[in-house]
Amino acid sequence: MVVYTRRIIQPVAAAKLTGKAGGTEMAFLSAVDDRAYSASGIDHPVFNILRLQRGLGPASRIGLTYTDKVDGASSNRVADLDSRLVFADVWSLQAQAAASRTHSAATDLTTDAPLWNATLRRTGRSYSSRYAASGISDRFIAGAGFISRPGIAHVTQEQQFTWYGHPGALVESFTFAQFDDLMWQYRKLFNHGDAIEKKWHFSTGAALRGGWQAGASVYWETFGFDSSLYANYYYARTLNGRTDTVKFTGAPRIPNRDYVLNFSTPAWNTFSASLLAIFGQDENFYEWAQADIIYESLTLAWRPTQKLRVDGTYQLQGYVRRSDQSTVQVARIPRLKVEYQLSRAVFVRAVGEYNSSKQDVLRDETRTFAPILLRQPDGTFAPAGAFTSNRFRADWLFSYQPNPGTVLFAGYGSTLTEPVALRFRSLDRTSDSFFVKLTYLFRL
Repeated sequence: MVVYTRRIIQPVAAAKLTGKAGGTEMAFLSAVDDRAYSASGIDHPVFNILRLQRGLGPASRIGLTYTDKVDGASSNRVADLDSRLVFADVWSLQAQAAASRTHSAATDLTTDAPLWNATLRRTGRSYSSRYAASGISDRFIAGAGFISRPGIAHVTQEQQFTWYGHPGALVESFTFAQFDDLMWQYRKLFNHGDAIEKKWHFSTGAALRGGWQAGASVYWETFGFDSSLYANYYYARTLNGRTDTVKFTGAPRIPNRDYVLNFSTPAWNTFSASLLAIFGQDENFYEWAQADIIYESLTLAWRPTQKLRVDGTYQLQGYVRRSDQSTVQVARIPRLKVEYQLSRAVFVRAVGEYNSSKQDVLRDETRTFAPILLRQPDGTFAPAGAFTSNRFRADWLFSYQPNPGTVLFAGYGSTLTEPVALRFRSLDRTSDSFFVKLTYLFRL
């Protein structure tokens, strides 16, 4: 996304304007961030974000976004044009084209790079389809945005068919969907390079009488080795009495086969629940090898009164080596959110999340079984050793909204760690945060 306001971490000054003129909606945000978040530690990073959008009929629109971030003598500017066109009742086309220009004061270099995507979608009651293509250069930078993974290109297609049962039937509807996804490294897309990721998903889902839901899926996938993701991976090799570090080179491709089951209850007045389970063979990215996956996700929602809401989730995810059934990594994440509406204007929320993860010593699982060494910034090597992390995060929010346009938010968050999971006896606070936000709408 080219706009991600959390890039502005601790503003010392900010202003926001929104409005509409001549059928065009406008929004502008300008902020000066704290020196601590400047590359130099001396300058104040300055952000400017402008958004213009205009409707083209009842469901179509076109928009323009411009962002810039100036940090001393360095700068980043992004221009983005996007649109959504609806035609023939069931068809829609979404398209986006963006360009970034980044100047680095350290190297005195200016870099231009593109981002683009397009999606053609057909929406129907019994048949739907989607075709999409996207690409983002590895040199594209959004200083006021967030790019999760640059340097890739995607081509996807999806077909979905739905059959409906008679009123009151046990199976009210049944859906079959088939999804393909091919992903390239961006530089290889136009050079006839092989796709680095290939996915073929087949999914089914049924809506049952009374609001129950159930589904099952099979995922066939294959992942190609991306050396850029393992640039710092090495292992030690001893030959003729001499030990040397050797660059890690994984297997060319990893084949996967995942099975997915999901189930959910009706949305009753006071309670609902859902369960998702994944098992089979999945990618062990830690060691670039195939592994047995264990994944479970349980969600519970409880509404004992109209004022009190309680939501709980529990997630378990682990990877087990196929060679000796040892565990590479496992994570357990329980989360609880409690909300209470004290009055029409006053709302409070408390959220607690515990993240317990454990990782084994990494090794060259597909070839030598030698321990993995990680190259450090100073050129030395350190083993990818085992570690355990037990982190608890607690957040509280107070909201006061006496009338539309007037809002007061006050929040506090704290992160704590402990050596043994879920004991809550030796918690050590590692960070705290507090914020207050006051909004008042002036009517002219």
